[in-house]
Amino acid sequence: MTSILSVIQQAQQTTPRPQVQAPPSREQLRQQIQDAIQAARDAAEQARAEAVVAQPPPIPSFPVDRGPPENVMILIIVLAALTAGVLILRPIFKALGSRLERRSEQPAAIPDFAPRMDRMEQAIEAIAVEVERISEGQRYVTKQMHEMRALPAPNPLAQPAMAQRAAEAVRRGEP
Repeated sequence: MTSILSVIQQAQQTTPRPQVQAPPSREQLRQQIQDAIQAARDAAEQARAEAVVAQPPPIPSFPVDRGPPENVMILIIVLAALTAGVLILRPIFKALGSRLERRSEQPAAIPDFAPRMDRMEQAIEAIAVEVERISEGQRYVTKQMHEMRALPAPNPLAQPAMAQRAAEAVRRGEP
């Protein structure tokens, strides 16, 4: 334990003790403030002088993107104008062209329709006569069928001679 006490005493003797100073007077504080202000002014002046003398470093020249080249823009504008022109003017020119074609076509000379109309009239009359004949034949057949149905059905047993003649005609192949 004595060794620890002796080490502590030696450490206290070797470490310098701070001297307690008296607080600075007003005059000393004023002087310190003025010195600080003067130092700040000098530093500001020196900075201004260095700013005027010192030039900023040169700005590296990077390519500036200004969009597509001028020739490309002109080409795009011309193509857009041509497309718009075609889309707008094509139907107009097409209508004008078809109108001019219709005007240029002279109507063909109208042939004399009288002989043709006469032939058609004769054909129509002939068809009417044939239809009338067909309808007369139809009326006759219908009348005959109605009359046959109105008659009583023949009894083959009642007329044996007639049935025998019909059977013999069939055997001979006569109608």
